[in-house]
Amino acid sequence: MLGIEQVIKQFQLSAIHRSNARFDHEKLKWMNGEYLHRLSPERFCEFATPLLEQEGFQRDEKLSSILPLVQEKVKGVEEIPEMIGYFFSEDYPVADKAAKKLNDPAAQENIQSLHEALNQLESFHAAEIEECFKQLSETTGNKIGAFMAPCRAAVTGQMGGPSLYHTLEILGKETCLDRLSRVFTK
Repeated sequence: MLGIEQVIKQFQLSAIHRSNARFDHEKLKWMNGEYLHRLSPERFCEFATPLLEQEGFQRDEKLSSILPLVQEKVKGVEEIPEMIGYFFSEDYPVADKAAKKLNDPAAQENIQSLHEALNQLESFHAAEIEECFKQLSETTGNKIGAFMAPCRAAVTGQMGGPSLYHTLEILGKETCLDRLSRVFTK
């Protein structure tokens, strides 16, 4: 009879661990996210729709334009309702980090400057919004991040998420300007 050491040597099983197998929940979340990221936008919408309808969201043109934005960010479809709530309601939660950012006087000043710049845009599409941020950054000497982080906090209540420029486009000019103005008119 061979001992375990002899079996390992004979079959070159040095990469096999002696400890028991364990289920890695974090790895499963990562794998699920990778699966979702690789779906076509259409298939992702089909996959997410039943859960979203159960949560009270209607599948329409707006939802169909939002889902591809969040597809690259989610690790599971159960995250989607919370991640997109600010697109559909003015009563969206503001994360603690976002609230802290919005209370910073420099951020409030930058939001006011951004509000004025965005208000001047005739076309409110992602490319024009991005260009507006760049021009404002050049004009003020601030980095783009000095405008992006407070803007995201103000219009979404979050410090992270999908492309800010596309988010602003979907929310629309009026909604964005209204949400930004709430920060500096407190």
